[in-house]
Amino acid sequence: MLDRYSSNEWIDPIVMDARPIFEEFPEGTAVEVASAVLKSVDIGTTEIPWTTVFPSDNISQIASSLLKVLQTPDYSTPAYNQDTHLAVEELIHLLERHDAVGMLGAHAAYHLVQAAAGKEDELFRTYQDLSRRWPQYSSAWADDITRQFGEGGYVGIVGANQELSELLGSIEIASELHYQNSDTIEQPGESTTDLIARTLDFFDLSTAEGLAEASRILGRGFDGYRRLAYQIRGLPEPTE
Repeated sequence: MLDRYSSNEWIDPIVMDARPIFEEFPEGTAVEVASAVLKSVDIGTTEIPWTTVFPSDNISQIASSLLKVLQTPDYSTPAYNQDTHLAVEELIHLLERHDAVGMLGAHAAYHLVQAAAGKEDELFRTYQDLSRRWPQYSSAWADDITRQFGEGGYVGIVGANQELSELLGSIEIASELHYQNSDTIEQPGESTTDLIARTLDFFDLSTAEGLAEASRILGRGFDGYRRLAYQIRGLPEPTE
């Protein structure tokens, strides 16, 4: 029996068995189906949209994909889509049949994503819009893009799509407002007036009433933050 901790040869039969499933879909869809499997066996957060990014992907396409994630409603993912969810479930069962569970399952699923993309030698990242629910993730994309592509790559990707740039700015401001309202962190070097000014720039809250509404919403804690986060994205308000 192959030592699964010193060699990846045990993954080859899994990939071979998965290929007929991937071939049922366009490459981009197959990649996200495989990514849904990875999320299912890893962290289990499959209802929040994401995209999968490889180093060789086109910068403009990356920017467009990131923007699409931010504007896609919950549960509009391959794990719940009627055309793909059965493939996701089949691949999860495939891993189980090969005794690839737990950390080994996540490791094998990572290779499935690479195989679906035809980029077995590239390391990828998935960008999931966790900040629509949790303010602590508001800068996660900036950090992850910088780790994957460097500072210049981050500037290039965000700069490739003005709508993406503005939306990411709004998301960070919403997080700052949440923490300011809850008094859980300080904002060193920035006065409340400065924060309000930046809020007006990003949210176009051009009236005192509008700003008061944002403050009122955020005064409700996490529920208020989430309501505003979904509004920023143009999404239906969360029901849970």
